[in-house]
Amino acid sequence: MKTKKTKRLLTLAALGFTLSLAAKEIPRNEYIKYMPCTYPKIMTQTEANKTLSLYGDKNDPGYQDVDPKDGIDDRRFRVLGNIAVRFAPYLVQNTSDAPMDFKYYAKNPHGLPLYTDTWDISQETPRLAQSNSVDFRFDDLQILSLVKEFHPDRSTSNLFLESRKNSSTEFFKVLYFDFPGQDEKSWGKKYEIEVLKWRNKQTQDFVKTYVHMFISDESAKSLDTSGYEFVIQYWFFYPHNDGGNNHEGDWEHINVVISPLDRVKGLLSANEVDKILEGAGYPDEGNKERLVIRRLEYYFHYKVMILDFSHPNVYMPKNEWDQEIKNLEKDRRGKSWIWKKIRSMAYKNAEESEINTHPFGYIGGDCRGYEQILATPGGKNRDSHGNYPFPGVYREVGPANSSEKISARIDPQAYYKKVSSKKTENKNQFGRGNVISFDDPHKIAIIPDWEQVIDLVLSDIETRRNWSWLVLPIRFGYPASSSPLAGLIEHTDTGNLSTLGPAYNKAWNRIGGTSEFSLYVPHKLSKAFPLDWQSGFSNGLGFFNLVIPTIKNIPPFSLVSRLFNMSINGLNSHKPVFYPKETVPFRYVGISFGMFQQKMPGFLTALAFSPMQINEIQTQIKQIDPDHRVNTHNRRYITERMEGMMVQLNFHLGTRLISENTLRYSTATMGENINVKHQVEPFKIRTTLDFWEYFGSFRYNLKTGKIQPYVKAGYGWSWFRVKNISAEGQPLSQSGSSWIRKPSLSKFVNLLPNSWNYGIGIEVLPIRTLNGLDVGLKLEYLKNHSSFGYEMELSPWSEATKGKIKVNQGSISLSLTLNY
Repeated sequence: MKTKKTKRLLTLAALGFTLSLAAKEIPRNEYIKYMPCTYPKIMTQTEANKTLSLYGDKNDPGYQDVDPKDGIDDRRFRVLGNIAVRFAPYLVQNTSDAPMDFKYYAKNPHGLPLYTDTWDISQETPRLAQSNSVDFRFDDLQILSLVKEFHPDRSTSNLFLESRKNSSTEFFKVLYFDFPGQDEKSWGKKYEIEVLKWRNKQTQDFVKTYVHMFISDESAKSLDTSGYEFVIQYWFFYPHNDGGNNHEGDWEHINVVISPLDRVKGLLSANEVDKILEGAGYPDEGNKERLVIRRLEYYFHYKVMILDFSHPNVYMPKNEWDQEIKNLEKDRRGKSWIWKKIRSMAYKNAEESEINTHPFGYIGGDCRGYEQILATPGGKNRDSHGNYPFPGVYREVGPANSSEKISARIDPQAYYKKVSSKKTENKNQFGRGNVISFDDPHKIAIIPDWEQVIDLVLSDIETRRNWSWLVLPIRFGYPASSSPLAGLIEHTDTGNLSTLGPAYNKAWNRIGGTSEFSLYVPHKLSKAFPLDWQSGFSNGLGFFNLVIPTIKNIPPFSLVSRLFNMSINGLNSHKPVFYPKETVPFRYVGISFGMFQQKMPGFLTALAFSPMQINEIQTQIKQIDPDHRVNTHNRRYITERMEGMMVQLNFHLGTRLISENTLRYSTATMGENINVKHQVEPFKIRTTLDFWEYFGSFRYNLKTGKIQPYVKAGYGWSWFRVKNISAEGQPLSQSGSSWIRKPSLSKFVNLLPNSWNYGIGIEVLPIRTLNGLDVGLKLEYLKNHSSFGYEMELSPWSEATKGKIKVNQGSISLSLTLNY
């Protein structure tokens, strides 16, 4: 496992490399450098599929595979088709793309040719030795030759034999379809053309899901028991992927595990599987054997998020279910929220009178990755095609641990209400927020195990034309595309390669996590607290993402933007943040209250005296001594130590970096003692100094445990005034001053910071509660340097004239911190 630091370095290196590649198609004689030179492994059928004759028993006298000829008994095909329609998903578009039938492109005048490139990889620099293309409509002998060459069980690869004869030559063959377009921009435009054609024709053969069913005993093995699960895989094809990584061709899928209602909490016996395969469990007349959803598994970018309908059992009465979730362990934040969402998904109405058998999911994702800074402003990287269960931000799912955001949102129960009142949108319209329903036989294509068709593909021309794509190791798209991580490591898939067919996906005939898909078990957090700099990226900003998210994390903009975020997003529980770590971030936001002391120079008070006050003081002194002249020998400043209160709002940008916003107020009695002839006691001038400071700082924790020493630096605004001015104990006629250097829109210079600070401190965290709240004590020393401009005088009666006044003071503070 690479460290986060290493990943960041790799990402930055990739970004620099990509700048030279952006918008350029990788030439055909070079794409091999981006690919692993190994043949993929096809995934096999489960033993249960064979034992329980999922696709029909060929030894049964009634077995018939005619219409269609696909390795499935025709009666069983109808049963599987009914099951596929009953549990067909409803997909909400967070993208302008829709899952389609890749064979639709074969209807174009030039068909959908299969390209075959043969590479000599025996040398340091691979060489394209031969290129060819095959037309499925006419070149049957070449298709047959390829099937024999890449037969999963008994390959007759001439290339392999040739390499055995001639050790100086090693060949590697790449098979691929090439869909229209060569980059993100042209992919989208070409796809829109196909959509327009389909709309004009008003045909039903464009939108498609490829449905594969299998019987699994993986759950039984993990529990050291026996039993089966009936699994439906809905596969979705897209001609391109434009997200955190760019590539042609994209196969995505979800798993729907089904069960009779009365067996939803347990595994199925062989007899119960047989009943399903015979067509039992379809009616909804209240029978306990009707088929329902047991579990949903959403796959996105090598992750899988599981929604379990059986634990807690969403089909039990509401009051019993409520009691059960109270007693269940909540080892993740937001677990109750997810359980409630699952129960809501299980019913078509709020009264829970009708069970829902159609999974709702969200397709597409707005990428929040570093590749955004390479794009021009405008909506970019918004057509990534994972399948997500809820709206929200999904952390660490894309390349370089980037996030993806689902902005579209729909309430399934409200959608069903619209369906019943016939207020749904035109089904031929695509767009963000639109719902694509697949509960239509025309939108479903049943895919058997490849083992069911391999012999037919070898022996029957029609079957070979229809099903050789499932058996051959074909890449669905031009092999390699320009992408943020492309070429970082040669001969390695960094997310820019076109995808292989479903049977070559590690999730084929598998449930849950696999060697390629890791479990995504998140905490559900509030969107009110963005977790890092990258979380502030926007798909519309492009390269301005280098600037705007950075500014939003700099005080005082962090204060304004986060409070705005909290007020808007904090109330919106429909778009949370899903965070997949074992433990949630240590802190999001914190507030501190404390006291501090600082020493201020006495001359600061004199800066606020107006000419009227100066004349009044001088008049009183001259009444005692008409010839008096004030100088440094007969004047002494009187300064108390200033004490004040402070409040601080902190936003944590990780475990070490913190954006701080501090407001401090302090006050003290200050003044001058002036020696005057004919008076024993000095002439006393006294005033109260009101001193305000705002500091925006970045704090860096040197350690991140319960004791956190830290350093900090920042900038800010300091302003003050004097009040209660008195001479010899008597208030002046004008006993106060206006604010000096107070931030104001009326004077531009006052909008600019006039102070800089740095300091050290230590925070001790003796209390940390289970819900994420911690309490601490913080001791800090801060050195602040302030400038008050040119318009003030050093003293109202000294020989010194105007000058740029700078005040350097140190302060020590003690504060109580509350963090969440």
